[in-house]
Amino acid sequence: MADETLNFSNIGLISRRAADEVRPVYDWLVGQGITVSPQPDLAKGLEVDAAGVPLPRMAGACDLVVVVGGDGNMLGAARVLVDSDIPVVGVNLGRVGFLSEVNPDQLDKTLLPILQGAYREQYRSLVRVRIGDFTGVALNEAVLHSGKVAQLVEYSLQIDRYAPVHLRADGIIVASPTGSTAYALSAGGPIISPATSAVLVVPMLSQSLSSRPLVLSGDTELKLASVRSRKGKCFVTLDSSEEVSVSDGDEVRVDLLPKGLRLLHALGYDPFEVYGKKLGWRT
Repeated sequence: MADETLNFSNIGLISRRAADEVRPVYDWLVGQGITVSPQPDLAKGLEVDAAGVPLPRMAGACDLVVVVGGDGNMLGAARVLVDSDIPVVGVNLGRVGFLSEVNPDQLDKTLLPILQGAYREQYRSLVRVRIGDFTGVALNEAVLHSGKVAQLVEYSLQIDRYAPVHLRADGIIVASPTGSTAYALSAGGPIISPATSAVLVVPMLSQSLSSRPLVLSGDTELKLASVRSRKGKCFVTLDSSEEVSVSDGDEVRVDLLPKGLRLLHALGYDPFEVYGKKLGWRT
């Protein structure tokens, strides 16, 4: 019997995990009287009667999307769902889980109140990359790099209308505040509160000791290019999944997408408590 106190009655279910790992979450949602629409492959693995709903169509068929897995699952979903403004909740089966805060063992305690309307809504900025006719987005970061390990390239970086600067490094990371705890953090960048409107630029293994991460206003537009690489081309990688080849001199324009991912958290969500747990900070 459906719980009349629920704010969401038709939920899309996304995961790249095995169906057996996702089944407890699916069964729990169905037990609340919710209509659950998994992705087609997941629906097949769960052996549900319906054929499933493809990710691009979930925004029109559902009123909430639950992403089950690690942060990687959330990154892929974000790139597709960001234009739809559909709310998204993450259930964490991974090791890190900066984005997916709901523990699968605490669905009654954490997920149920969210479904009943007791949640904190937060829009997460995405990085937008434009190269000629190509446009791509990333929830964490875009990286301009040579494609080889330990290979210096000379890059040009222009911030808004200011004069471009040149630097030699293995690559340049442009991250959102959400992405400040991902690849950018490993490269020595700072952690930025996810509620901040900002763009983070982090040189990777720069040859110059004076090259330091930059935290810029959220309305900044960057223009990047490889000036001199060994084979005359480099690559732009979005969230470690989508990759685009660029030739020396090609302009790579990067800014924040005007719309963000609509992420729902429990009322007691504290990003800095999450950072402390995941990064081993002592309290």
